[in-house]
Amino acid sequence: MTEIFYLFFSLSYLIYVFRKLAKDIHMLQLNSYSTVRYIKWIRNNPSKIFLLTNIAPFLSLISLFSRSIPSIFAFSSAIYLILSISRKNSIHKKPLVYTNRVKRLFFSILASLCCAFFFTIAIHFTLQTSIIIIVATSLLSSFSFLLVIYGNLLNMPIERLIGYYYYRDARKIIRNSKILPIGITGSYGKTSTKHILYKILSDSYNVLMTPESYNTTMGVVKTIRNCLKPIHEIFLVEMGARNRGDIKEICNLIKPRVGIITTIGEQHLETFRNIERIILTKYELIEALPENGTAFLNMDNKYIAQFPKPPKLKQCICYGMNFEGELDYRLSDLKVNSKGSSFKISKKDGTKVHFQTKLLGKYNAYNIIASVAVASELGMNLERISGIVRRVKPIPHRMELKSGLNNVTVIDDSFNSNPLGCQMALETVASMEESPKVLITPGMVELGEKEYEFNKNFGLMAAEVFDYIILVGAKRTQAIKDGLNQLNYPISKYSVVNNLNEAVAQLRQIMKPGGVVLFENDLPDTYDE
Repeated sequence: MTEIFYLFFSLSYLIYVFRKLAKDIHMLQLNSYSTVRYIKWIRNNPSKIFLLTNIAPFLSLISLFSRSIPSIFAFSSAIYLILSISRKNSIHKKPLVYTNRVKRLFFSILASLCCAFFFTIAIHFTLQTSIIIIVATSLLSSFSFLLVIYGNLLNMPIERLIGYYYYRDARKIIRNSKILPIGITGSYGKTSTKHILYKILSDSYNVLMTPESYNTTMGVVKTIRNCLKPIHEIFLVEMGARNRGDIKEICNLIKPRVGIITTIGEQHLETFRNIERIILTKYELIEALPENGTAFLNMDNKYIAQFPKPPKLKQCICYGMNFEGELDYRLSDLKVNSKGSSFKISKKDGTKVHFQTKLLGKYNAYNIIASVAVASELGMNLERISGIVRRVKPIPHRMELKSGLNNVTVIDDSFNSNPLGCQMALETVASMEESPKVLITPGMVELGEKEYEFNKNFGLMAAEVFDYIILVGAKRTQAIKDGLNQLNYPISKYSVVNNLNEAVAQLRQIMKPGGVVLFENDLPDTYDE
């Protein structure tokens, strides 16, 4: 009979712990399965980990006043069942994805817990006491994030072996193909450039690109193993980085023969620490190109313009708009309105073609000219490319132009935000005739020691452009608020809300017909206050 109570207690406990682990593993996943980043997140967000409800499992200790073992386990089981049923499912912007890695992590943790159960039960039968079981389960459930750290470290060797196997398999696949790999990197604009270039090249070639924002080594590996077919002629690979060597690792895999650097700016300073390391990391792509490779460089970016071109490369194609030196492709006559953008692109040989696009602003104009330059060098006609660009649809959440109610123009730039991209977004809104102009933003992150400075500058710039500003998150946006106050921006013209839903509700109250609203950045769940 007692065994039934053991079993019931074990099941109710595991159900509760599973639900609690799901939340903790979700945060680990959002931190790229990095134990170091996860611990740092815990240290920066103690209020999300050490909740008052986390001590509820210790209520099971009350059962120890009973001398009846069945009563102890029945009471404890009831506690965990009540906690499981009453636990609310949180709504996340990006929910937990049950990848094979997550499943392996769950298995390792739950298997370890089962072993711990058998061990404590053995002690229970030996010492004839239930206190060890009850105390141990209460502690483990209350501090489940420690189980996640343990499981992640436990699985690290096998995850590395699996990753190494997949990497070698992907490398073998791409070595045996005749595909042209094109690498795309930059502090911003790489995803948009990838999508635009894909649309253009697909008119003449069979093209594969890394999906969505797959820009890590394992993301590229997954794309190669699951999607690369013999019919593909060109492979567009987005390359992201948080540390030195990240791009080099992807280059060692795909061996790119064409490389594009969209721009370089102060992004991910939290991990890079300084702009010099960011520059060197982005240039890992150019250094990886063979002697007959081609680099496409945005010379309007001061960091790219100042960096010496690799001497081994026979061909560097330079593009831009304001660069005073010689350019292979130059953008001019840029005009922006609520319907999109128009401009001209001229080649070094004197060819000039007019472009019209649904994509908005200077931000996308640079992405387009980079794509046009690559397609043109691969033999496509500029006039033909112009027709394709006219049909390119806005990339979701990257200066995406939308129509709101009452003729309101909505600019969705919520995917990510960095100092350079943010400045371009504000310049785009400033050039538009629509009024009133409203900004909704939680500010910028991952900028290290300069985060306050950049966000304060953001506030200074925003004060000059917008008629009303809605800040999302009081702590996160304090620097922006300081910038607004420095310019004596009217207190009645800005507000601070807790989340995006409150921001949208506020927007409905202040927005007038014919206005424009910019959604600049939307932070992931790890940054919720």
